[in-house]
Amino acid sequence: GARLLLEEAKRIFQPSGILGEGSSHYHLLLTRNYAEAWLAARRHHRPEEPALKEITARALAVIPRLVLPGGLPLVGDISPDCPPSFLAGLLPDRDMKAGWTGLLDEADRNALTELKDGLGPVDARADGWLRADFGPWSGLWHAAPGGWSAMPGHGHQDCGGFELHFGTEPLFRDLGRGSYGETGDAAFYRSALAHNTIVVDGADPYPPNKPYYDDGFRRRVGGPAPELFAETGIVTNRYNGFGRLKGVGETMRRWNFADSALTITDRADGNGNHAVIRLLHTTLEVERDGDAIVLRGAEGRYRVRAEGDMTLRPATCWRAYGDGGPATTMRIDSAAALPWESTITIEAL
Repeated sequence: GARLLLEEAKRIFQPSGILGEGSSHYHLLLTRNYAEAWLAARRHHRPEEPALKEITARALAVIPRLVLPGGLPLVGDISPDCPPSFLAGLLPDRDMKAGWTGLLDEADRNALTELKDGLGPVDARADGWLRADFGPWSGLWHAAPGGWSAMPGHGHQDCGGFELHFGTEPLFRDLGRGSYGETGDAAFYRSALAHNTIVVDGADPYPPNKPYYDDGFRRRVGGPAPELFAETGIVTNRYNGFGRLKGVGETMRRWNFADSALTITDRADGNGNHAVIRLLHTTLEVERDGDAIVLRGAEGRYRVRAEGDMTLRPATCWRAYGDGGPATTMRIDSAAALPWESTITIEAL
């Protein structure tokens, strides 16, 4: 059993320490599993204790870079094993006597606290997770390193998907997914339409991944690996997954941040006429204001303007497996003659 744990850790965790599955909640869950194994090995003086401690430390060190001021974005699938709140003790500056960490005896909880508090945050951008802060804006972006959804994993089509907070207010949310399945809502909340991303000609950014595809095949179909990077005041995502569609080339999205405003510039290269859908999801109150949408939160109001036909649709933002709350999808439809470029602007009022 110990050998299985040690060997599997080499496969499921990426070099930064982040779980390769593409899920923030599953990362917490596997961190807990390895922490339990480490604490058991420590308690019984097992020879595997140092190796399990190292795995646990690497997994813990990534967690602060996943948490935004308004809370933990639930990117990817949410496990039915426990609600995210049960694992909140693994987050920075949380009560270690609540949830799972509250069930530990004092010696184990003190050991875990000492390990957790002695770690510096680790950047996971090389493994597809980018955390960036610009003044009052804080965001978490996800793009699987190869573009294709993680394998093994649950197949979320979230290349370039993001959650964005203004101060401690979650402005645009990753909706997560409330159940498993291949049809209905379970399939929808895995698709690009349920993420803050782009859809071209009704297609997801990449085809569904399969375990029998090799990297050569994935590159031939999906082009080179995506780029996701931050500069001063700017985040950029470039990818070629839509290149499998006739007449479509590289897709680029750039977020340009100012003190109280954000401009999102979208571009698609290629030729011919194509249908482009851009999506933003929020749990704030939404109202129309002429040709704009105004979001009303506890801390302020935010105006959203976009080039294209903007409609509002009801959605669910999942707080735990099977437990969701109301959300609204802002869908922006454009008839695009490629090459094409368009903007979305967000202002804090």
